[in-house]
Amino acid sequence: MVARETSMIAAMASYSADDLALAALLKIVPTGFRLIDTADTRFTGVRGHFTRLALRHVGARPSLVGFCAPEQDPVAAATAAAGWAAQNLVPTAIQRRVVPGVLVIALHPPAGVQPGWVRGLSVRTAVWAVQGGRLRAAGRPPGSPSPRLVRAAVSALERGVPPPSIGQIDVAERSLMYGRGSRRSFTLGGGAGIGALVAVFLLLRFVPALLSPRGPGPAQRQASRCAAPSCVNLGQGDNGRTLTIPAGTDIMVTLTQPTSQSCIADSDPAVLQLEQCTTTGSESPTTVGLFRAAASGTATLTGDQFTVTVVVR
Repeated sequence: MVARETSMIAAMASYSADDLALAALLKIVPTGFRLIDTADTRFTGVRGHFTRLALRHVGARPSLVGFCAPEQDPVAAATAAAGWAAQNLVPTAIQRRVVPGVLVIALHPPAGVQPGWVRGLSVRTAVWAVQGGRLRAAGRPPGSPSPRLVRAAVSALERGVPPPSIGQIDVAERSLMYGRGSRRSFTLGGGAGIGALVAVFLLLRFVPALLSPRGPGPAQRQASRCAAPSCVNLGQGDNGRTLTIPAGTDIMVTLTQPTSQSCIADSDPAVLQLEQCTTTGSESPTTVGLFRAAASGTATLTGDQFTVTVVVR
């Protein structure tokens, strides 16, 4: 009886579920969906319920769309797909909130299967039915394609337009990946394109500096790197001091000097290694030197009217 019913349904349709899937996917893929390969092991346990599957996983409303033939059970397919979506279409570090959806498009579904929401599933799931040359779309899950796209595909098949090949779907998918989908776009000629690139460069180069508040000076930036106990701060008030520190300790010297000097000098670079030096100002230049106690020994840090003896143990 079931086989007879299936053959009668197939006789009513002049196209197959795969024809419907290809015709619809040619319109759906450019909106952000990708065709699921039959060998994709991620969909084991789901793939067998469908003729074809497509997935949109980017964004806050990821969506899984599947097409069922007359002999397939749309409700069982919806249940399997919703379980997969609940487990895999989840928040990530980039997309912290997602609301997934599952759509099942069935060609001449079995008697008793009505279009609309499938209740009791953890992901919002709906079944749309193609019957008598028309799409019956009740309920639209999050992220699912517009019914208008599917209706256009059904209408074309009903008029006798041949379904597209899998190669055409692949071209549409590649165009989406490279940003040349069916959505409207514009291009810039050579001169205008170069001008736009220059404008973008200038915006990125100068606008952030103009809008952002003036940051700390070199001495303040260095001080943020120098914190006890792993770093010792020295200044004019430490002139003549003898400092004993363990190897691996940092020393930051900040001096306001009467004359500009390239940096604070140390008598033994093998003991104290200079990591960074900054001098700002002209009339009363401020010099900041950051040193690392690299090896045991004695070295002297000197600047204009400044001397500190450092003993590294």
